[in-house]
Amino acid sequence: MSNFDLCRIYPDAPDPVKAGFAEHALSARALRYCRPVKMASKIGWLFYAPIDFAVVLKEDRILWSYGAFTEWYVLESAQLPGMAGLVDSRLGAHQGASPPFLTALPEERCIQIWLGYSVRSSQHIALQVRGPINHPQRSAYEVIEGVIESERWHGPLITVIKLRKENEPVIFRKSTPLIQCVPVDARLYEASACQSNVIDAFESFSEVDWGGFFGTLHRVGDEPLKNIAKQRIKQN
Repeated sequence: MSNFDLCRIYPDAPDPVKAGFAEHALSARALRYCRPVKMASKIGWLFYAPIDFAVVLKEDRILWSYGAFTEWYVLESAQLPGMAGLVDSRLGAHQGASPPFLTALPEERCIQIWLGYSVRSSQHIALQVRGPINHPQRSAYEVIEGVIESERWHGPLITVIKLRKENEPVIFRKSTPLIQCVPVDARLYEASACQSNVIDAFESFSEVDWGGFFGTLHRVGDEPLKNIAKQRIKQN
């Protein structure tokens, strides 16, 4: 079993939630019949913005705001409210070392976001950081996927977004998942660990292989596949 420590650094950051089936984003048919969709949807954890905040792209600048969104600030690097003071008052050896919440990156339209957490995992386990799986896609921004080597990187849990629209504020809420962290085996990073062979099935498959392939059409619960097979039989 792989163990994960989801370490809340910012006291007001929402609890991560074990990923589920994203019922609001999937049809009842997909939830009932499509096991690959269901399995992908429930892997890992959903993390949320640590505070309600907003960003907007204005020409070559990014502005940000929080709270009541009445004041906007040019984004270079910004702290979570109260975080710097908390670190300075509670961690004397680390005064001035509070990690930034938002950072405008040199890459065009890109912002780095700290979720208010750090994550530690068992040996050989890392975390793929990506947008929430099978949730509605956001037209205003995209989450840039990455892998955090959480078995040895115990720093801030961060993600990067890229804004897609100009002059349109993008609001992030504490109640809406921002990223999904999916465990992956770190040993698969090495190219030699992921070798593959392309096989011509009609030249190489045995009866056992074909039996396994077509047997999936008759598994209990795979009604759509059964219907396809029945329709094919009727046509013939």
